[in-house]
Parts: sequence; structure tokens; C-alpha cells
Amino acid sequence: MDKATYKMYIDWNNDGDFGDSYEDVSDDLIQFDCRSGRDGASQLKGSASPGRLMAVLKNRDGKYSSYNTSSVIYGSIKPGRLVRVGISSPATATLWTGYLENILPSGSIDGIPVAVCIASGGLKKVASRDIRPIKYSSQTSGALIGIILDEAGWSSALRDIDTGQTTIGKWFVDRKQALNAIRDIEDTELGFIYENVDGDVVFEDRHHRLKGTHL
Repeated sequence: MDKATYKMYIDWNNDGDFGDSYEDVSDDLIQFDCRSGRDGASQLKGSASPGRLMAVLKNRDGKYSSYNTSSVIYGSIKPGRLVRVGISSPATATLWTGYLENILPSGSIDGIPVAVCIASGGLKKVASRDIRPIKYSSQTSGALIGIILDEAGWSSALRDIDTGQTTIGKWFVDRKQALNAIRDIEDTELGFIYENVDGDVVFEDRHHRLKGTHL
């Protein structure tokens, strides 16, 4: 059986890609754990929590120590940098995408200095935003989720939103956390909001899993 080859990237210069120097950190990757999905087993009551990544990186010469002025990435180790882990063999696939929270030096493993990288998924960024008072009428559930994501500053290029089966007559929200506002719509629709492996926010309406590949 072929041995898996894992890859990890961090967008140090925050330009939206991983093609610049030092952004492929795979050679320093020792181990990682990434998680996403529902907070419970029930497909009716379980909600998707923000994804989470913890990775251990070799930290020779203090490369990932943010205070080390000699590091080749000094000044670029900042929260919010895009992070991606994937596999390059025996197949190529993305496993998880999110945003850097912190990198902390953490002793050594087998004499090699290491640092622990912590990152979270896009739903945590959405959850951190409060939306101003807004009201709409006669909007589908999907349209309202799109409006909330706009208010939260979430890019339209990073979402996949079903239209929704429910049209909501009147809808009003007053300075509510964006993710909580989305949860209200999710419950009304009996749909599902989550983040996919590419980091997009996805909304599936209540008919979504009764068709296509879900069958």
C-alpha cells in the first residue's frame, strides 16, 4: 500500500495563494489533526461547528517564532493567514482549509525544536462578526443567508448557497452575531450550514440531500 504524502501551506503574505517563498511548509510538518463537521450525531439537530487544525512544525532556527527578527518570515506570522492541508499521493486532495490563529514555540521532539500551529475554520470568522439592524420581506432562506454573509464581510467567492425551499415573509435582526442569525434561518429551513474542505461556507436546503450524489 502506498504511503500517504501530506502537504501544508500558509499564505504568509496574505495574497490569497500559496505560491510564494516559504508558504509550502510541508517539509517542516511533523504531524497534524484537523476536524470539522456536526457537533452531534443527529442529522436533524446536529449543527456544524467551526473547523479546527492543530499542526506540529519543525522550528529550526526559530523560523516560526514570531519574535525572532532573524526568521525569514518575520513580520508575516499573523492571525488570519490562510492555511491549507492536503495530500499529494497516492492521490491529490485538499483535506482542510482555514485561518491561522497562532503559532507557538513548544519545546522539542527528538531534539528538534518545534512549534504548534493552531488554525480555525471560516465559520469562526463569521461568528466573530455582529451584523447591524436589517430587515427584509419575502426572501428565500438561501437569499437571507447570503445577505447575512454579505453583512459579515464574507466573500461571495467563498460560498455555495442553495436557494432554499422556504420563503420567509418578514425577517428582522438587530445587532446579532452573524452565525447565530444564520442558525435561525438554518432551523427554519431544516437545512444545513457548514464549511467545506476548500474553506467555502455551504448552505444545503432541506431537499438537497434527497437528490444528486447524496442518493
